[in-house]
Amino acid sequence: MKKIIHLLPNAHLDPVWLWDRSEGLNEGIRTCMALVRLLEEFPEMVFNRGEAAVYHHIETFAPELWEQILALVNAGRWECVGGNWVQTDHNMPSTESLFRHYREGQQYFREKFGRAAVTAWAPDSFGHSAGIPDLLAANGFRYFSFMRPQKLELPDDLFRWSGPGDGTLLAYRLISYTAERDVAPGLDRLAEYQAERNGRNIGIGFGLGDHGGGTSRGQIEGALAWAAAHPEFEVRFSTFRSFFAALEEEVASGRKLPEFRGELNYCLRGCYSSVPRFKRLYRQAESTLLRAERTVETVTPPTHAPSPNLKPLWKMLFFNSFHDILPGSAIARALEQQSCQLSAVIDGAFEAETAALNRLVAAVDMPVPAAPAADWPEPVPLLVFNPLPRPFHGLIELEESLDYRPIYRFRREDPVVEIRDDAGNLLPAQEIPEEHNAMKHCVWRKRLLVPLELPPTGWKVLTFATRTRPAPYPVPAGIPAKSSGENGIRNRFWQISGTIGGDSLSLKNATGTLLPLSFALFRDRFGSWGGMSEEPESIHLQELLEVWQIRACRIVESGPLRSAIWFRIEGAASHLELTLRLTMDSPVIAAELRVFCRDRACRLFLRLPQAEQLLCDVPGGEVERHVEGQFPAVGWVKLRYPDGESFGFAADGAFGYDNEEGFFRYGVARRTLYAGDEVDGASLHPELPVSAGELTLRFLLSSEANTIRQRAEELFQFPRVLAGWPHRGALPSTGSLLTITPDNVRIVEFVREGENIRLSLQNGSGTPVEACITFLECRCRTELPPWKIVTMTLHP
Repeated sequence: MKKIIHLLPNAHLDPVWLWDRSEGLNEGIRTCMALVRLLEEFPEMVFNRGEAAVYHHIETFAPELWEQILALVNAGRWECVGGNWVQTDHNMPSTESLFRHYREGQQYFREKFGRAAVTAWAPDSFGHSAGIPDLLAANGFRYFSFMRPQKLELPDDLFRWSGPGDGTLLAYRLISYTAERDVAPGLDRLAEYQAERNGRNIGIGFGLGDHGGGTSRGQIEGALAWAAAHPEFEVRFSTFRSFFAALEEEVASGRKLPEFRGELNYCLRGCYSSVPRFKRLYRQAESTLLRAERTVETVTPPTHAPSPNLKPLWKMLFFNSFHDILPGSAIARALEQQSCQLSAVIDGAFEAETAALNRLVAAVDMPVPAAPAADWPEPVPLLVFNPLPRPFHGLIELEESLDYRPIYRFRREDPVVEIRDDAGNLLPAQEIPEEHNAMKHCVWRKRLLVPLELPPTGWKVLTFATRTRPAPYPVPAGIPAKSSGENGIRNRFWQISGTIGGDSLSLKNATGTLLPLSFALFRDRFGSWGGMSEEPESIHLQELLEVWQIRACRIVESGPLRSAIWFRIEGAASHLELTLRLTMDSPVIAAELRVFCRDRACRLFLRLPQAEQLLCDVPGGEVERHVEGQFPAVGWVKLRYPDGESFGFAADGAFGYDNEEGFFRYGVARRTLYAGDEVDGASLHPELPVSAGELTLRFLLSSEANTIRQRAEELFQFPRVLAGWPHRGALPSTGSLLTITPDNVRIVEFVREGENIRLSLQNGSGTPVEACITFLECRCRTELPPWKIVTMTLHP
């Protein structure tokens, strides 16, 4: 029986790479015009086209072409594949945004073409996390076709791929998604490759490369000529739908398929750390938009306010997850433009969230006590909102003006503020430096830390009042966070210290376990993608250039609620500034980092002792890792040591880690060329731009590893404080809108559909749980198996 070669015509188009998005998207119009003409010329020809962003661009600016494509789709000669907005990266977006990405793409395909895609098509994405099958299966996909990573050993090109939640796809790895202009040599190689392999149906991508183009007339004619010269094969032009249908028939006839669980990684590992400034901006945009949506959709019903349309912001975020944007492998000009777009997402989300909270402020009861003296400032009501569906316990930073002019009768350090809750109780507080550095001879504004318990997805009203006379702030019972000598701070969970001239900070937990924290610069000779040929040196960066040394230290907060210490840590040409904070009764070290890296062709690592085992947050699930070179993780990593100690680490910057040669390392900064693949390019071309300048980062280290997921969520979804105005309102001064238990249940989607809410949940506990959901007056329970994404409708 003849083997069947399915030529899968496509036009791989990077909307941003060595060009910007205006060029890339317009190329989508040119390419699709050319393919429409070729389909008219060759009746046996079909075409596969993904990426809703390209279709949307055609629909908007080339309506005649749009109508031609619709006709071809209806005729079955043009298949819409992929089901995404763009060909997204599959290792770095959060579970929530990646799920929404495919949900939005599929909705677009259903609305415009009458049916969703059945084949997820990600040929050029740089590896795929273990949770992708669950994310795709939850969005209606049955098939998955990919190419990378090409060097990953698989039991067969065709296999069933399952996620931790048992979402399963029929997956096929193509040897290529493109073809040369002369197709005969490539078809010869394919025939030779398939001679000894199982299966009758063989798929191969068929079309020109990365700047669109698609299948050419010469390729079509060359394939027809090759088929005529090789009657031992049947050659077809196929859509992905027809190709996978043929594979399904083959399986039904008895072809045995291997089963595969786990991630399809690794590939081009330098991308996990390239252009970290952009990666952090993406994280900010992602978390700000998720927080804004949760706030808007929960606050809208009780305030009877219109729900704003956040879809344009989501689409901009999705676009920036593209596999040459988020990985940092595009040109500098394009990444600058995309940074502006992400900033627009952040600003738009912030404005939507602020508008929703202002409506809540207007509806909430906000009385304030009378001023303590005649012609004295009136107290200010503050609304503090927790976006997470579980209670928040921790410190909140509050800053307000004492009056409309500086108060010269007080000194800057005088304790002249009182914070009270809605019941009138005086709350403990600690002053910390204000954000401004002006008019230090007097007092105008005050910034305070206040310990609060906030209800799930809810609010609490506080009043900020200026006393007429200074009085000490109340202090809660317990062991304070405080300074420990000139070079250290401590609380009941941690002792932190550093010695001027030393090359590591001492982090010692309550059991006496010492975690030295250091920063070291390593040679990184490779371009944006890392080693294009997977060179071992690019996977295991071990050429140490220097370990940076502590050059200055200062206690900046001395308790009792929080203590903080600042370090300046230097290399020969570069330096960083690190602030570490300890909170009373908290196992978390909170850190802020500013890096000024002037070296080139290097990687700056944050280092802790090497762990025996790591558990890493990845899109759709968790993955266990040990020693395997550079690897990606999204929000957090659990480190487990041989003595049984375990710690949690989370960061809001880049995504690259490793765990070998004595160290667990996080890639803070990477200094390589933009869109460069030349080994030593950053050293050989000093005239070319390279990612540089001030880089900021926040990270956490917790001595309670089992709660690092929740701590990481608080790092990204922190409470919001909004100053209000005194008034009476219909809503109480403390309230909760949404509660979901237990804590290990994650909200993947919370979206309004008319009067209802579409809620998608994922249980990350590893064992079945019963989720309890309360939204306003709506209460329900549902069983959640481990990791499977379950969608339901709430009727508030």
